[in-house]
Amino acid sequence: MLVRFRGPKRPTFFPTLAFQLTHKYSDFRSHLISLLRSNPDVVDELLYNQMERLIVEPLQSADISAVILIDALDECSDEPSSIICDLLRVGTACRANS
Repeated sequence: MLVRFRGPKRPTFFPTLAFQLTHKYSDFRSHLISLLRSNPDVVDELLYNQMERLIVEPLQSADISAVILIDALDECSDEPSSIICDLLRVGTACRANS
């Protein structure tokens, strides 16, 4: 599942989710700002890396436990949405087994 998107059709799911989390958690915001200063091109990375770097790592670094509900993503028919669904399933399964 190594898919890299560039240009105007690049999925913005994980950057948008990270942005929303910055409004809820100031500690998350601090960790995310630090990450973006050191690696501003993270949004051009593989989707799995985006999920890890923009969501998982800042949540862990800030010691935040959160339940994130994502509604209707599985109903989208475009390729990035189906890949994101797969990533979320894989990421959740990996964490449950560790």
